[in-house]
Amino acid sequence: MPSNESSSMQALSQTEMALIRFFRCMDSEEEISILSYALATLAKRLSLDLYRLDSNVINETLDWPIEVRLLHAFPLSWPEQNLVELDAVGDCGYWLEAFFDGRTVDLFFLTLDCEGVLNETANELSEDYIKAVDEAGNYAGECEFEGDEKAFQEAIAHDFVRAIKFWHEQVLSNLEQQTNS
Repeated sequence: MPSNESSSMQALSQTEMALIRFFRCMDSEEEISILSYALATLAKRLSLDLYRLDSNVINETLDWPIEVRLLHAFPLSWPEQNLVELDAVGDCGYWLEAFFDGRTVDLFFLTLDCEGVLNETANELSEDYIKAVDEAGNYAGECEFEGDEKAFQEAIAHDFVRAIKFWHEQVLSNLEQQTNS
């Protein structure tokens, strides 16, 4: 666990403990509803995006729908990025928006705690990415896999797993940093 997470989780108040206990009684749909509400509440005054921390930029984006703001926080690069180059799809913002298609908030939370949904989303992203790169006429790195399309697609999916995990951490860290400063 990164140090910023462990330091923010050290001393829980009685209210925080009650919230955890309530949360543990919920089904996954209720959990996502509560988490979405919490994110929307924080997004009314805080930036979700690491690159939009300037107060003028935050004020300009506060009226954007939460889906758009969360989508803008999706990383274009991340640690241990291997094969995926989002610029290869053409307009990566448009491509990501088309992929998430109004499911950004749900997928953000579903992929946070469910490995199955995380891997399924990464597989869908990788399939869509390979198709978009091919349509754009760009090199997608498949030569490195000597025609093994399955291994190539799995490597791309693994890259997207890392991207999604980085997305989670960046959004949560950004919110924590803004409230702890």
